[in-house]
Amino acid sequence: MMQMVRRLSLIVFLVLVSKATPLFAQSDRVVDVIVLKDGSVLVGEFVNVTDTSYLFNIASVDSIHVNKGNVSSIDFGVKNYDARSFKPRIRRLTKRVEKTYKDEGMILMADFGMISGEEVHWHASLTIGKRLSSQFYIGLQGGKENVHNAQPFIWQTDGVWPIGIYGRYYPKLNKLRPYFSTRLVYGFIDDKFNTQKSGGLNILPGIGLHFPSRSRFGLHISLHQYFQKTQGSSEVNIGEPIPIIVTYDQWYNRTVFKVGIEF
Repeated sequence: MMQMVRRLSLIVFLVLVSKATPLFAQSDRVVDVIVLKDGSVLVGEFVNVTDTSYLFNIASVDSIHVNKGNVSSIDFGVKNYDARSFKPRIRRLTKRVEKTYKDEGMILMADFGMISGEEVHWHASLTIGKRLSSQFYIGLQGGKENVHNAQPFIWQTDGVWPIGIYGRYYPKLNKLRPYFSTRLVYGFIDDKFNTQKSGGLNILPGIGLHFPSRSRFGLHISLHQYFQKTQGSSEVNIGEPIPIIVTYDQWYNRTVFKVGIEF
C-alpha cells in the first residue's frame, strides 16, 4: 500500500514538473513587438530591414514583410510579453516643416527702423493689406517718425504721422526673396514748437529682403530713402531786437534702415 502511494506521488510530481518546465522556460522568453498604426500588434522575431519594409518572423508563418509606412513603433527584446499589460514604446513620427512664404490672403505687417542724421531718430509703422499675388502686395500704412530737431532753426518737430498707400513687388520668387517697395502717404506734422509748419507728401522707396519661415510669422529687413515735404516759417533770434523770420519750402531727406515682421 505504501509503495503504491509512493508511486502515485512520484507520478504526480513528474506531471507537475513537466507542466511547470515550459512556464519557467517561458519566463525567459524574449520577443520583438511591432505595433502598427491601425493598432494591430505583431509578436515574433525581427530578421532584417530593407528600404521599404521590415522582415519579421511570427509563429503562424515563417516570415512576413511589414511596410515601414504602416509601423508605429518597434520594441526589441520584450521579456514575458503579455498583451494585456504591454505598453508599446511610442515613437513620434514628426514631419519636418519646410520654410515657406505665405503667398495669398491678408497681410498684417509691423516695422521698426532708425533714421540717419545728425541725431538718431526712430521710425515705426503698421500696415494692413492684401497679397494680390505671390509677387505683389498692396495695403494701407500708418505710423510715426520721430525727427526731433532735424534742422534746428528751420524745421523743428517732435514727429510726423504718415498715412497712405504701401506697395511691394518681388521680381523673383527665390528661396530668399528680394523686393522693391514704396509708400505714398501724407505726413501730418506734430507741431509742438508752434513754428507754423505744415505737413505734406511723404515718400519712402526702398529695397528689402524677405526670409521664409516655418511659422505664420515672416521676417524682413529693408533700406529706404525717406522724403518728407514741408513748408512753414521759424523765428531765428541771433541777439537782434527784432528776430529774423525764416520761411522755407523743402524736402526733409534721410536714410532709414528697417526690420519688420508680417503674417
